[in-house]
Amino acid sequence: MKIALFLASHALLFGAGWLAFHGTQEAAPASDTSRKSGFRNRDAEKEEGKRLVKEMRAAWGTQAEAEKAADYREKRRREADQPREGNAVEEEMAKILKLSAQVQLPADPAAEMKRLEKGDTRALAAFALAWLRADSKAALAFLESNPEIHGRSASRYFFALWVREWGAGAVPDLVEGNPKLRGVVAGFVMQEAAAEDPSSLGDLMARMEGWLDRSELLERAFHKELPEGKRAAALDWITANLKGREVGNSIMKIAINTEDKREGKTFLKAAMAGGLEPEVIEQLKGWGNFHDIMRSGVGPDSPLNERVELLLDSGIEGKTPEEKQASAMQRIATEDVERWLMESFLFHSLKSGDVGAEELWGQVEAALPQFSDPAGRDLMLKAFIQESSLSDPEGALALMQKEGKESEVAEHFLTSIESGIHRNVEASIRLAAVIPTEELRENISLYDRFYSTAINNAAAEYGSFWVDWIQRQPAGLNRDLVMHYTAKRLVKKGKDAEAASLRELIQDLGIKERPLR
Repeated sequence: MKIALFLASHALLFGAGWLAFHGTQEAAPASDTSRKSGFRNRDAEKEEGKRLVKEMRAAWGTQAEAEKAADYREKRRREADQPREGNAVEEEMAKILKLSAQVQLPADPAAEMKRLEKGDTRALAAFALAWLRADSKAALAFLESNPEIHGRSASRYFFALWVREWGAGAVPDLVEGNPKLRGVVAGFVMQEAAAEDPSSLGDLMARMEGWLDRSELLERAFHKELPEGKRAAALDWITANLKGREVGNSIMKIAINTEDKREGKTFLKAAMAGGLEPEVIEQLKGWGNFHDIMRSGVGPDSPLNERVELLLDSGIEGKTPEEKQASAMQRIATEDVERWLMESFLFHSLKSGDVGAEELWGQVEAALPQFSDPAGRDLMLKAFIQESSLSDPEGALALMQKEGKESEVAEHFLTSIESGIHRNVEASIRLAAVIPTEELRENISLYDRFYSTAINNAAAEYGSFWVDWIQRQPAGLNRDLVMHYTAKRLVKKGKDAEAASLRELIQDLGIKERPLR
């Protein structure tokens, strides 16, 4: 496949180069301005050749990306069908636990700990656990006076296993006399309590007050994945005992640390449906992770209701529920139309003129049956017009008229022009030219805003070729407006005579009388 893409892309490069070269052999443009000046559009034609090459490369890149995306989706599907791999930390703890059962404590455990200090982490953790199990007081006293050991990574294993064996409720009393260890052990106590009995968290926080900051105790409680059967109890405790941002932070920590994000999504939805305060729900939606989790299990092939629900949960724009629902449906329609055009490679055919908007619309309808009802079809048409109108203005207009949407032409085309004016000013101007004059006049202030910057930049980039090009555009209000802003650019560059000549071609008196300075 890579070889085919390589050969094809090079063939296209050759073809585009030939087109660009051939274009330079054509006669000079028919414009009087270019004939008088002897101006040849070689630079512009070279740029057009480069543009064709860029588009051709983009088309082949789209194919490669589509295949890559398909491979990725298939890989994720296979992974989803497989049982999840065991947690690496838990697997290591299981090995340490097994090894600790084989440890024979010597007469001087402290000396052995010193010997193991710079050795294997697993062996050190297993020995420390065996000593804590046999004589917690002595082991804790040793660790208290040897911070270089309890500061090693091995401590996260032996402390966690020791707390698990003794129970979260028993450990605080055992560590009370070891102030240097309290902060370390408190986190494991909170983790174990959350995993075994979330209702005990409040009592433990009171007993370990001052061992860690309150926020750190809560963070440690939900730092690891909770068993599925304990999440509801944890949520009950959170909503009954915490206040303000602690509620949202704790709920989000549980969801983030749930390995299967689909389970995390289920937990979040249950939390939001359980009577959370509106400000807490807004806090949850403010987390970047919230949207990642809520997208879990929802993709382009999911039922529309699930996709709409996802967008609604993510905070889609809209003042009323009806407006939000409509916004969500329009976004989905736009995404689906754009995705299909790119994955089918017909978007490039549309841009190159090989296929027109009217012809392509029938294929879009057949490819996206989820929008077959009248309301869905209108959303799909709006999305398609926005995608196709810059490439085929006349075809898009004919399609709108065929579908009985003449009254919506200006609205839909305006959206396309606003999004495309700076990346393709020529196409945007050609599209504006097919809008009925009176509808264009009603929105002229918007086009003033669009054209004031975009035409200034285009005139600066293309020079006399730009002046020649706009004179060849269809006469009308749109061309007059473009000429006005081009003339303003010429005046700014000190070309008053050229600006005056261009101004004479403007037919609309209101635009013609506008000042150029």
